[in-house]
Amino acid sequence: MSSPFATFRKNRRFWMALLTLLAVISFVVLPTIDQARQALQRDNSAAAVYVRWNGGRLTVGELQNAMSQRRQLMDFLEALAEKVIEKGGEPAVPFFSRAADGKITSLGIDTNVSPERIAFTRIIASKASQMGIEFDDLSADEYLKAYIDGQITDAEFNEILKSSTNGLTIFNIRELLKQELAFVVAQSVAVEGVNAMPPGKTWMDFLKLTQTVKVEAYPVEVNSFMDKVTGQPSESEIQALYDQGHQRPFDPNSFQPGFLRPEQANIEYIEFRFKDFVDREKAKLTEEEIRAEYDRMVSLGQLRVPENQPPKDPSDEQAAQPTADAPATDPAAPAESAPAAPSDPNEQSAATPASDTSDAQAPLNPQADAPASTDETPTEPSAPEAPQPAGDPQGAKLRKSAVRLVSLSQEESTPATDASASPEQPPASTSNSSDQPLAESPASVSTDQAPAAAPSTAEGEVPQATASTATVADSSPESDAEQGIATAEPTQPAMRTQTFEEAKDEVATSLARTKSSPIFEALDAQLKQLMRDFNLKYRQYVTLRNNSNGANVDLAMPSKPDLRKFAEDNQLKYGETGLSDRNQLAATPLGSSSLFREGRSLGNVANVIPSVSIELFEPMDSVYFSPEGSEYIQFCFWKIDSRPQSIPSLEEARGDVIAAWQRGKAQVLAETAAQEMSRKVGDPDDPWKSALAGMSRSLVITTDHFPWLTRMGNNIVPSTIPNLDRTGYEFMQRVFTTEVGRTGVAANNPKSIYYVYRVVERAPDMAELRQRFESDPTKQGAAMIANMELSNWGQTWLSRIITELDVQFSNDVSAL
Repeated sequence: MSSPFATFRKNRRFWMALLTLLAVISFVVLPTIDQARQALQRDNSAAAVYVRWNGGRLTVGELQNAMSQRRQLMDFLEALAEKVIEKGGEPAVPFFSRAADGKITSLGIDTNVSPERIAFTRIIASKASQMGIEFDDLSADEYLKAYIDGQITDAEFNEILKSSTNGLTIFNIRELLKQELAFVVAQSVAVEGVNAMPPGKTWMDFLKLTQTVKVEAYPVEVNSFMDKVTGQPSESEIQALYDQGHQRPFDPNSFQPGFLRPEQANIEYIEFRFKDFVDREKAKLTEEEIRAEYDRMVSLGQLRVPENQPPKDPSDEQAAQPTADAPATDPAAPAESAPAAPSDPNEQSAATPASDTSDAQAPLNPQADAPASTDETPTEPSAPEAPQPAGDPQGAKLRKSAVRLVSLSQEESTPATDASASPEQPPASTSNSSDQPLAESPASVSTDQAPAAAPSTAEGEVPQATASTATVADSSPESDAEQGIATAEPTQPAMRTQTFEEAKDEVATSLARTKSSPIFEALDAQLKQLMRDFNLKYRQYVTLRNNSNGANVDLAMPSKPDLRKFAEDNQLKYGETGLSDRNQLAATPLGSSSLFREGRSLGNVANVIPSVSIELFEPMDSVYFSPEGSEYIQFCFWKIDSRPQSIPSLEEARGDVIAAWQRGKAQVLAETAAQEMSRKVGDPDDPWKSALAGMSRSLVITTDHFPWLTRMGNNIVPSTIPNLDRTGYEFMQRVFTTEVGRTGVAANNPKSIYYVYRVVERAPDMAELRQRFESDPTKQGAAMIANMELSNWGQTWLSRIITELDVQFSNDVSAL
């Protein structure tokens, strides 16, 4: 039998040729094929059209390249400006600016590098070309010359360009600057006519902020006419309405149709209500525990009330207690809403509301200040008083029986801003620090601080005291009157300690809060760790999946923790929102809650979470306080599903389009009915008698005086009118151009209500208005209105360009 090696030697040429072929395939052909496949995938993605318009289009690949070049342009201009400033110059281009410390605040051009900004730069540059606005290379070079301010040599310019960019050339810089100049000039030409202030406009704008009117208004609701709409829209009407609103999201505050599908998110969440924890712990307390806590609080001088205050009914105490309980150590709760955790575990926290009240009214009588268990009445001023709970803003006002404060300035300097003293805040547990004698507190007054001898004064003259001086005198009002000494504050009522039955519920609640806080915190930490662990696994899974390049890799989605079971096991509330947009989420406590990250508020959940920038399964937490302050909720949640913004097809949006057509017809009917009613209003004795009858007259709303516009910080907005729904600019324009005693019809912003109104009064009179106008040298308010209108006109101009050029954005932006 021949050896295998003999067979190999016999066919060695064939085997060597085969091995060489395999090596070529493995190391040359297969990588080339794989590169070609990946390139084909990239090309397919890059060739997708991001936006198209009459006269051009922008693919995803072109957009990504343009964004990269724009970032490099910003880096180059910043490096160039720093070099110019270093050499003693200053870029001499419009809008370049620096702060007082020399830091560059504006490079002279917009630094936004978003896909939208890139797209609109190209679109408006295209419009500028149609307007005859074009720039050549010489214009770009002149801009650069002004930028370097004669401080940079050609060699230095080229070096900065090379070091601050990734291969960008002077040709690229020129093209980018020409597009930017065309963008700016086209926009300036479009709004040039608006900059000219016509005669009398400043006066009219002044009136919008200063003059007020009072009206009577009757609402005619569009919804009441929906059932009166007959017929169906034609296909041409449906198509026209769809074309009008398919790129506009639905806005409940606008009458314009909107069918664009907004971003949506499905949020899985668990609610932590601290009050529930307190109630559960309170139910577990025994009579002995409550009695022991009561005795401890009494020994600390707490649970004091005026003697003339009637005993409390425990049921009333429980009914009146605020429900906005929040754990004292909740890291997400705002400082003004929930007490902060003490830095020292032995430090005294907030006292109970009852003790706050009693200490604020501490009498001068030493018998009232002594603990209830003390029978002996102290007579020496050096004997220590019952300690006061830390955190009480009135702590510095407790005095010995023989010491009376005379200086009012000392009392006024006493801090009274401790958030824990508010009756709406949940009290935290007390600790041993309150056992310290009050005399050791810097804010307290003792006999050691009294002067050795009172200064001599004329007979009947009141001794003068400084902020650090206390006068020793008899504590009785009679002695004060006889000596002619003015008292610093009225005599406080005698105090008593609440009975156990009176204070039982209060003591039990305070004790339950102390027991609840560590349980609350432990569950909160356990849930967050559970969510963080899964988030780490999920991100690793996504990274491996994205790097597989379509290869058949066996990747399994990690198992998501069962938050519903966690909530059930720990008596918490679990929920899912389902796919919801911003408006839908804003109507829920979760959507209205304040989102926190790294101690910084990011705004309401409804405005943040639907964004595509928020990844799936990213753990988050937020806090919610009800408007009336009666409820506190902490949410732990994450986004488990999302849907990006998209433009629906006509068939997908057909139902919404038909509904919008019906609303439009109902608006016409409602406005017609309102106009007919308006013509019947006007009898001076009883204006609404002919227009309305019976109970309908009770629906007439009489407003207070209101101006057309109101300042809100740096903005000026149409005034909000109580009891009228979402009135805006159109409503104000109609009302303020109607004479006193006359009537009219004005719709609110979404045109869901047509108001029949009658102008009752206008104030102030014209003479006073002219006097105010003439005495205002700057007319700042009128200038703000002009700038606001200029900005609004720029947005209107952009909207017209989008319509004129038939700008169409792609539905699928996942490639970005």
